[in-house]
Parts: sequence; structure tokens; C-alpha cells
Amino acid sequence: MLEFVKGRRGRELVISADGPTVYLDHSPMRRLSEDASRRDRFFRLFKRRGTLHISLANVVDTCGNSGLSAYKLERFLERVERHWAPINMNAAEVSTLEQTWHPGRAHPATGWRFIIDYLGHAAGPLSLREVVKLTRGENGSALLREHDEQAAKLRQHVLAMRLAVATDRRNLTRLLPIRTFDPAKPASFVYHALMRVVLAQSFDMTRNDVTDLLHTTVPLAYSDLLDRRWAEQARQVKRRMPDGNGARVFKVAELDTFLDALAGYPETR
Repeated sequence: MLEFVKGRRGRELVISADGPTVYLDHSPMRRLSEDASRRDRFFRLFKRRGTLHISLANVVDTCGNSGLSAYKLERFLERVERHWAPINMNAAEVSTLEQTWHPGRAHPATGWRFIIDYLGHAAGPLSLREVVKLTRGENGSALLREHDEQAAKLRQHVLAMRLAVATDRRNLTRLLPIRTFDPAKPASFVYHALMRVVLAQSFDMTRNDVTDLLHTTVPLAYSDLLDRRWAEQARQVKRRMPDGNGARVFKVAELDTFLDALAGYPETR
């Protein structure tokens, strides 16, 4: 939840989250928005518990829809009301911030650019529907170009590392030695482990796969429930994390199981 309060230096923004924190990829969010029965069940549960993690990537993906699907997504986001929090999907940036983070400082996974770029447009916190409207037109196009550039660079990096591993399998351990999980640096562990999964497999690394790598890392590290397309890769990494760490992972086709899991959390409001 985002809330402006009066502080010693004027207006301050406080970010808080009722558990569980939930990250929905574009596909499950769109399916929920279009399925009246599941959508209504989600919001019956969400009314009493939970915070939706939202990234700029979510917003850009939503802006890519038009017509009835865009209307339904905007209505879905409107019903979230104030129970959302911005999350930074730049895995490399979050991993770097984790190295120097300590209690009392801003959380490394907080989507500060989200706040700076969009919350400054209003006297108070914007609704998610209003945030989406702000990214229509050139703002959204600029975000999409930036995302595409980041994904293209990462894809070339992954392909070069894959070639090295294909040449000599021992290069996997040389390039990415196995790490021990550090609860103070979960995104660093997840990003490293996901990269090992990607390099060890031979599937074609498309732009969408690079996007999935970027969009899996931080939610897997810092959310409680994660529903997305790259579920199998996320589960491989999740199995290497100690119990109680990392998000519970669901496939897009497991919406009912996801809703059952959400129902299992205690009411917090």
C-alpha cells in the first residue's frame, strides 16, 4: 500500500504490504480479468488479505492491449484499489543493491523509478488504472524501447555464455559456480541459479524467454505467490532454496490452485 504522510521534511511516501504479496504475470492477470467467476473469487479473497506486486513491466504489458481486453484489465487493476506495491524487475540492479543493504535503508526490491516517474503526477498515490493511463502514448513507447534494449543485451550475453558451455561443459561451473543461499540476498541467488538453468538447457532463447528471466527473478525472491509462464524454471530454483524462502510458484493453467493457496492465508484487513 502506498500512503502519503506528513513527515519532518514535508510530505513523505510510506510503502507497506499486507501478506501475502502476489505477483501476477501478464497472462494470468489477463485470464483473471476475463474470467468472471475466477476474477470475483480473487477479489473476494483479496478484499481480506494480500498485496499485489506491480512492476513497470506489468504496466507496459497492460498498455499493449486494446479494445475489450484493455478495458477488462483496467477494471481489474481498479479493483485492486490501494493494496499494491511497486517492485523493481531489474534483477541486476536489485542484486547490486542487496550487497550493501541493511535494516533502516530502502528495500532493494522497491520499484523506486516507478514512484519517481509516476507518483509525482498526483497530489496523492495514483490508482493502478491511472498509472496505466499515464503510460499511454510516448511514455509507454519509451519504456518499451528501454525494456527491449535491456532484453537484447541480456540475450546476447546469454548466447555467448551458452556457446562457451557448449564448447566445454566445465565452463558452466567456471562461469557460474554453485552458490549457497543467503537470506539477505535472495535475488542474487535466484538470478544466478536461473542463469545456470538457462545455460544448462538447450531451448531457443527468444526475446520472450529473456523477458521471462528478467520477470521471474525478483518476484521469486521477494513475493509470496508467483503465477507466471516460466513456472518450471522457477520451480527448479525454488527447490534449491531453504524451506520458507522464495515464492510459491504456479503455472498460468493453475489459477484455481493459486486461488486455493491465496485462500489459505489468514485475513489481514
